[in-house]
Amino acid sequence: MDKLLTYLNRLKKHQRRTFCESCKTTEGYLRKAISAKQPLRVPLCVAIERESKGAVTRIDLHPDDWIENWPELAFVCIYWQASTSGTFVIRQEQ
Repeated sequence: MDKLLTYLNRLKKHQRRTFCESCKTTEGYLRKAISAKQPLRVPLCVAIERESKGAVTRIDLHPDDWIENWPELAFVCIYWQASTSGTFVIRQEQ
């Protein structure tokens, strides 16, 4: 949830409003859930991942139970690409 808070705080006010509207929620709800460490609903997590363009992922929002909510993600192989940019590369295993 820290990643979501950081993401929200980096947005300008009008960007936060647009982001929350696109996720079909409110900034107040997200901030309350973050401060109470309340798990977000599965569909909302999907929307947050989509609307943040992957900056905040479903796994970030449900680190302990993501595999139960999204078993299809178990087939995604995440590996560290040795590079100066230090980025994650995601690829679908066939």
